[in-house]
Amino acid sequence: MSRKQAARKADKSDTTTENDGPGFLVVMEGYSSYRNINELLDPPGVGNDQSKWGLVTRFENIKKYFEWLAEEHKKLIDQVEDDLESKPYHLPPYQTIELELDTTMQGPEQAYDDAVKKALQKLKDEKSKELMDIKNLLRLITDNFELFEKNNIAHFKCETGEVEIGSANMPGGIGAERDVERIPKKEETTVRGGRLKSRVSLFGDYVDIEKVLVDPMTNEEMSKTFDLVTQEEVDSDPSQSERDLGKKKYTDFGQPRYIVRDHWFRVKAKFLWKGAPKAQSASTPSVVTYRKR
Repeated sequence: MSRKQAARKADKSDTTTENDGPGFLVVMEGYSSYRNINELLDPPGVGNDQSKWGLVTRFENIKKYFEWLAEEHKKLIDQVEDDLESKPYHLPPYQTIELELDTTMQGPEQAYDDAVKKALQKLKDEKSKELMDIKNLLRLITDNFELFEKNNIAHFKCETGEVEIGSANMPGGIGAERDVERIPKKEETTVRGGRLKSRVSLFGDYVDIEKVLVDPMTNEEMSKTFDLVTQEEVDSDPSQSERDLGKKKYTDFGQPRYIVRDHWFRVKAKFLWKGAPKAQSASTPSVVTYRKR
């Protein structure tokens, strides 16, 4: 990709297309415990099945997505309006609605009907406002922004990987480091009758303390770690003993087995900005122009 500032005059030798223009780069980084993270980001072969669209698919079909979202809101509003026209009132499915019953001035059945009617009207007002916001956002997005050449790796890139401590490719700031004890400490009696704490620690095939990444919110382990013999396995397998605690497991090819937990992602996407302001001076931050090769 050639990059040219909008403030500069175009070279006559440059070739442009109607899709060229000023734009900006969006970089999103994060992690998920979802095993098949690509299905959340850019699932292949989903076509027009919007229920299976991922984050990237929504970017690619951003107009269709907001049109679908608006249509779903309109369907719910129409259903609520029908419910308000008929008795007994019906609460729409898949909606959490809080009813305020007032039985001081009327019987329980009438109080319930009034509470449902009030809740339906409130739901209609809320969804109508959301629908208006969606339409305004849809107009703003479709009039100004467009995903730029998603199938060109020079302009779009989606990376994923296993959350692993020390990984050079993983985005920074994921997880908090912790030392996790894999082999519990044991107390042994000394020659003088006292007690001391010791730890079985054999280098190579055993891990007594392992450095891991944990989720700061839940303290759950989230990084890739060795698959080790646990106390539960020792208790259930007569062929194993306490000496096997913390022992690494291996594949048939002699490679260590691992437990893979969370996955990280990094999405880099370029958007055309149709209504980008023109640069007014050299001191003004320039707008990058994207061009096809």
